[in-house]
Amino acid sequence: MLWLAPALTTLLAQVTVANWNRARKHHPITLNFWRCIPALLCFSPALFISNWPQQASFYYASILIGVVSAAHTITIFYLAAQFNGRISSISTNFTMLLSYIAWLLIDPAEQQKFLSNPWQSSLISLCIFTAFASTFFMRSHKKDGQKGYLGISILMGVILTACPIVGKQILDNDASKALQDQVLILGFIIFCTQLLGTGLILAIRHAKAPSHSVQHTPVHLKTFSVWVLGLFGALGCVTSWAAVALAPNPAYVSAICMSAPILFLFYHKMVGVKDNANPIAGTIFTLCVVAIILLEVF
Repeated sequence: MLWLAPALTTLLAQVTVANWNRARKHHPITLNFWRCIPALLCFSPALFISNWPQQASFYYASILIGVVSAAHTITIFYLAAQFNGRISSISTNFTMLLSYIAWLLIDPAEQQKFLSNPWQSSLISLCIFTAFASTFFMRSHKKDGQKGYLGISILMGVILTACPIVGKQILDNDASKALQDQVLILGFIIFCTQLLGTGLILAIRHAKAPSHSVQHTPVHLKTFSVWVLGLFGALGCVTSWAAVALAPNPAYVSAICMSAPILFLFYHKMVGVKDNANPIAGTIFTLCVVAIILLEVF
């Protein structure tokens, strides 16, 4: 259960990042570009690690994760600005379900565990599917006409599934110094990839349309949002990959992070943000996540 503490920390970091652009309305690509700079500074100690991985697959996987996570983060910033933080985090639901199935199909140890403990494994699977289904019922209560986000969320959730799967395969599965170094190097490559990728997109956009009519709140390196999102992004990167490495199934980390819509539901009620999500479905989802954790412990 060493994965649980970093997974919960990832949840808090994800909630902060997912909700931040709701009120500030920064341009999502520009915001992601600038926030990569402070995040990259957090991972700069990786440059002083002498024993970088020798396998080329580690670097291919890291670059892939960087590209996918850049697209995912930009999508989060966009959906938060257009709707709210709860809606911007829905893609995690699809990632959780698909990564659970994928890891069960490709990992012999997980298959053996499933066969040797059929009742426990069946109950965990039931909780996974029930939690996934309950998130759809969350949005069925007093629909407020918000449309256009589900297709984007499904697409990002499907694409994002590759990240925990390949990340689990390239990282050590025990809490060792080697894992700490791997996570630090992985984070460095991820944010280098994001910085270069979003920088290229911004350069192309500027070359094609130097002046555009869409109005966004200005953002640059000195903007407070850049440093908040950079630091929380770095924190979430470290804890999420540590949790993925230590968890028996990478989908368990996504299951914890799926609690974000529930936290947003209560947060929106507290601060008066309009959110007509169904609290009963949210309660069912929360019970499923708790049950997954308890079944893993016992």
